[in-house]
Amino acid sequence: MHFLHYTTWNEASPYLNGFSWFYRTFCDYLFEQEGFKFGNTEISNRVCVQFNDQIEATEIFQPYLNGNPSLSANSITGIQHWLDALNPPVIVKNIFNRRNFCSPELLLLGIGWIFRDEPDPIGVPLLLSRPQREILCRLCLLDPKFFDRTLDWLIPRYPKVILSEEKAGFYGRSIRLRKLPSLEDLYS
Repeated sequence: MHFLHYTTWNEASPYLNGFSWFYRTFCDYLFEQEGFKFGNTEISNRVCVQFNDQIEATEIFQPYLNGNPSLSANSITGIQHWLDALNPPVIVKNIFNRRNFCSPELLLLGIGWIFRDEPDPIGVPLLLSRPQREILCRLCLLDPKFFDRTLDWLIPRYPKVILSEEKAGFYGRSIRLRKLPSLEDLYS
């Protein structure tokens, strides 16, 4: 569910799936502000004021705003419930920290998500550039130091979907997709 919440919102139809926008934006905030403490209503309200201001200042939301955005500490509590379910955990004793690894399934779906708009990503070497690695780490709430180890764990588990190019260079590491990953691939 974390993957779906994080990836469902898109700029083409900003009014749809607004919770997903906040979920992704808040997860990105957590990624940047490692050590966030959940459960402090004053801090949560302050963060929500910042996000409400961001919504009001973002041009794509202007046609859909009727009054003030309504994010509150309860909005953050709702996100916390989904983040609490992640394994390995990102919240321990109400404090958020990036993970040292994530499920290979989440990383695989994330790779499919970042290459979804490529004209023909199947069967060709695909560079996992620094910006793409950053996006994947944000999605997976993964400490970037552990990205390669997590990718190495993923590749042999899904050989029908992804292969390693075994090439790494200054610009990043390459992979090869046999097909775009989907939820069905996780259970076959």
